[in-house]
Amino acid sequence: MSIVSVAKLAGVSIATVSRVINDLDNVRGETAEQVRAAMKQLGYTPPRVKRGPKSGRRRTVHQALPSGQIAVLTLGGVQNWLTMPVMASVVSGITREARELDVWGVLDEMPNAGELSPIFRRREVDGAVVFCDPGGSNLTDLIQLHQHVPLVWVMGGEDALVNVDHVSPDNGGIGRLAFDYLAQAGCRHFAFITDGPNWPFMRLRAQAFGNAARDSGRFVSNYLLNQQNVQREAYGGDVCVRESIEEMMAELARRLPESAGLFVPTDLLLTRLHPLLVQHKLWNSPKLRIVSCDNENERLSLLNPRPTSIDIQGEEIGRMAVRQLVQRLKRPDAPPARMQLAPRLVVPSNGQ
Repeated sequence: MSIVSVAKLAGVSIATVSRVINDLDNVRGETAEQVRAAMKQLGYTPPRVKRGPKSGRRRTVHQALPSGQIAVLTLGGVQNWLTMPVMASVVSGITREARELDVWGVLDEMPNAGELSPIFRRREVDGAVVFCDPGGSNLTDLIQLHQHVPLVWVMGGEDALVNVDHVSPDNGGIGRLAFDYLAQAGCRHFAFITDGPNWPFMRLRAQAFGNAARDSGRFVSNYLLNQQNVQREAYGGDVCVRESIEEMMAELARRLPESAGLFVPTDLLLTRLHPLLVQHKLWNSPKLRIVSCDNENERLSLLNPRPTSIDIQGEEIGRMAVRQLVQRLKRPDAPPARMQLAPRLVVPSNGQ
């Protein structure tokens, strides 16, 4: 049982649950009781971690974190991200690494970057691990926040050039790994499909997939859901833009040759495509091999047969972000670090 489950049952944000657990004073009484009732119903017991340095032998980390607390912060309108299994695994890694370092992690949110969170104004934390939308405006907010508090940006697209520490999955490696898997499975034709073509990490995964194909003398057909200012030129080659997922799948099914490989960049999208793949008789078909990404057990376990997916190693990304924040607090003048974690392929015994 996790803090994410408590937040869902109580109908509040993860940050609100964290405030109740940490006995912070900016939660209404009735909301706090609602959260405690959800914790009791689920049998959730928060980790008992003493705040601040322990008595006796001191660990080196506390010299850099005098308060013994860090923030896990959502910046902008990304609070719902943390309910996604892949993002929840990153949060789990953050909280577990903090716990092992005897540091208390406080979850908080700043929907409006212009209103600095009270935990920063009151200097209740020494630094922050930040989730934010990699769109231009939120990256500007991230840089402004960095002027007030040491931080590490976690997840997002690694192509965004900001002067802060950044820990992310290797999205380029994900695209190359997807192509290698499909090519080694005997696929001769390749396709990529996305419902979020303007997202930086989608483009990175698609571009690396396409580059790996071209390096092998192949090409990729890209199927994009139409969005405002869709950046079709960023995908190159054969690009098909449609107004709905249903239209995209119908076109893919019509054009799909034998021995094809399909890269779906997220497990969430694959679960949305699954009924359409079944409808077009492409699911578990010898005509099509599929690989997706994120290795979200909660979603993939619902699909039969369970498909192959790429694990971005979210928990280790979270752990790495905490370790980098500690290093940043120890060495505030060090150059910004950009770290990526290599993905790994997860092929179930009965998978596609």
